[in-house]
Amino acid sequence: MRRRIFELIRKAGPGDKASRIYDWFIMVVAIISIVPMMFRNPPEGITGILETVSIYFLFLDYILRWITCDYHTGKSGIQSFLIYPFTPFAVMDILSILPSLGLLPPAFRVLRLLRLGKLLHYSRSFVRITNVFKKQGKTLLAVLNLAIAYVVISALIMFVSEPEQNFPQFFDALYWATTALTTVGYGDIYPSTDVGKFISMLSSLFGVAVIAMPAGIVTAGFLDELKIDLSKTEKKLEKVSKLSGAFLKRSLLIMGVGVGLDIGLYYLGHVFHLPAWLDSLGTVLAAVMIEPTAGLLVAFASTFFQSAFVYGVNSLLFYLIGGIAALSFGLLLNRDSIKIKRLLLAMLIYFAAGTVIAGLLTLWKNGGIPDSGWEYRFYTWSLNRGYGNALSCFFGTAVLKLVDTLVIGITLPVLIKISRRLEK
Repeated sequence: MRRRIFELIRKAGPGDKASRIYDWFIMVVAIISIVPMMFRNPPEGITGILETVSIYFLFLDYILRWITCDYHTGKSGIQSFLIYPFTPFAVMDILSILPSLGLLPPAFRVLRLLRLGKLLHYSRSFVRITNVFKKQGKTLLAVLNLAIAYVVISALIMFVSEPEQNFPQFFDALYWATTALTTVGYGDIYPSTDVGKFISMLSSLFGVAVIAMPAGIVTAGFLDELKIDLSKTEKKLEKVSKLSGAFLKRSLLIMGVGVGLDIGLYYLGHVFHLPAWLDSLGTVLAAVMIEPTAGLLVAFASTFFQSAFVYGVNSLLFYLIGGIAALSFGLLLNRDSIKIKRLLLAMLIYFAAGTVIAGLLTLWKNGGIPDSGWEYRFYTWSLNRGYGNALSCFFGTAVLKLVDTLVIGITLPVLIKISRRLEK
């Protein structure tokens, strides 16, 4: 599944229509996500929906790239996954998402424009131009040095030849030389002597030549890159692996059941005021029955549903808890042989990490005061006994997360046995 996801999200190769559709889809989403910036008021109504939906798809793209980054680098092991968040495109992606989650002040709203970097990422022309600048870097640098030298020399001549009222400072002469070389000439500063006018004519003629040289170099290099791409396409078409129909149907069925369990148990817990969230059982089931990637997708779908219809875009942060559930159980357990030690370790990791994340999010969103009934009961119980607000917040979160973890640990083996019998 991870291999096919990687083939889908990377830049589409020849013959991969699904990947090409995904490329266009993400580029359209990136453009649409900029629309709310055209309004001064906070996103609401249609713009609010656009903001929520676009942020979720962009975040999903970020997660999919993270969990398949080892295929991109060609290196196995955990090191690839640790390095990926610090790569240029990953940093650009996450910085463009954070302002919409309220994690950065309003002044950083302009960072949303980084989402347009998706257009560069999927643009073959941008890659070709980048390759041209890499290959022709020395030639272009030589032209740049020639232009800078001419600007400085002509500015010195003009500064010495012209009256002081025309060029009071050397920077004014540099400014004039630059505008003359680029044939812009704003007319705010100009020479009045014959020598100055002659230098101005030379600068204009030289500027045409200097500007034309890089354009010709880049154009020739771009054509060479086009020929290279065409030759590669003719020699070899990429082979696109496809999931078998049976495996795909089974995976979609299990993931659908997982999403239903997450959402259904979450609302049952709230309706009947149960002392647990119970919104990670479906995530864990998909992660163990298929692979951790499936659990991550189930957690994303469940969180997206709750954010889109109930809580808003900030609930995307609670996806971290679902991600911990998918990774802790999915990486440690195997549906064919669930060992007690590994199950207990997965439960411990999920309980500890889930408690910390939920507590920190409660502190950030509500100042440490839980909005869940049972959480608030344990929170006030701890607060009345003299413990601080933060510690009481984590205590209330921990009690519910403990119950949630125990339910998963007890129910998961039963669900796996049931699914095995249904498969047979």
